[in-house]
Amino acid sequence: MSNYNKIAKFYDYFQYYCSWVHKNSIQFFSDYIENNSKILDIACGTGNLLKELINKNKTLKLYGIDESSEMIRCACKKIRGAKFIVGQAEKLPFQNNYFDLIVVTGAFYCFQNKEVVITECQRVLKTNGHLFIATVAFDNFFQRLVGNLCIKFSNNFSIICGLGNVDEGARYISIKNLKNMTERHNLSVTKADTKYYQILSNKFILFQKTA
Repeated sequence: MSNYNKIAKFYDYFQYYCSWVHKNSIQFFSDYIENNSKILDIACGTGNLLKELINKNKTLKLYGIDESSEMIRCACKKIRGAKFIVGQAEKLPFQNNYFDLIVVTGAFYCFQNKEVVITECQRVLKTNGHLFIATVAFDNFFQRLVGNLCIKFSNNFSIICGLGNVDEGARYISIKNLKNMTERHNLSVTKADTKYYQILSNKFILFQKTA
C-alpha cells in the first residue's frame, strides 16, 4: 500500500475515467438512496465519489475506508463531515447491520480474498440494504486476455515510474462467479448493467441483502 501512498498527491490528476464511472454509478443507484442514509465507500481513494454524493444530498452520512493512509489524508481535506478510516475491506471496522448502502467502484478486482470482502459487506449491511459494485469483469477467454494484459501494462508502467507493482495480485472476476459468490451470502441482484460487448467498461451491479 506504500505505492498508493506515493501517488496520492497527484492521484486526482488521472481520474477522468474514474470521474465518469462515479457519476454514472451514482445515477445507477440514486433511486435507492434516502435522506440520512449511511453510505460506505470501500477503497474510497481520495474521496471523489463521496464528494459527488454529498454535493447532491447534504443529509447523507458518509464513510470511506482505504488501506492507503495518504489517500485517506487527501480525502479528509476534500470532504468535511465524512468519516474516513484507514483499513482493509477484508476486515471492516464497523458493527453489524450498520449501513444502508455500500459502494465499491473500480477496486473489487484488487482484493486478494474477494469472498471475505463480500462476507464483510453482508455483515455490516442492514437487512434490505444494498451493495453496489462497479467492476471490469470478463466472462470469456478474449476478455480475460485483454484484462490481464491491461493489468500487466499498468503495473509495468508503475514499475518504470518507480512506484513498484501497485496492484500486485489483482485479478478480475467473471460476472457469473461474482453473482454465485454474492448469492451464497444472501445478496440478490436488484439491478444490473453487464453488457458483455463492453470489454473495458465497468459493469454495474446492485445487490440487496435479503437476510
